[in-house]
Amino acid sequence: MIEYDVINNDLQSRFEAASDGQVIGLADYVLRGNNKVYITHTEVDDAYAGQGIAAKLTAALLDWIRQNGYRLGERPMCPYTAAYLERYPQYKDLL
Repeated sequence: MIEYDVINNDLQSRFEAASDGQVIGLADYVLRGNNKVYITHTEVDDAYAGQGIAAKLTAALLDWIRQNGYRLGERPMCPYTAAYLERYPQYKDLL
């Protein structure tokens, strides 16, 4: 299992998973003026697939939305995020 950190790169509006300074996964978002956050894309480098990185990125992003009092915009939504919300209903209050 690879060691990595998840950070919010707010300059690029995305959460990143990085290992040894290399971005190995990301979750892009758009924060609109209506305090809604739209998660538009989640991606993990193929070399690191299947290690739960996308799930950690998504959880970190959803936790950030909650902590900042934002709401989750429904459209557009990354298909991975939509599936994640089905598996983890504790985040559905953000919709």
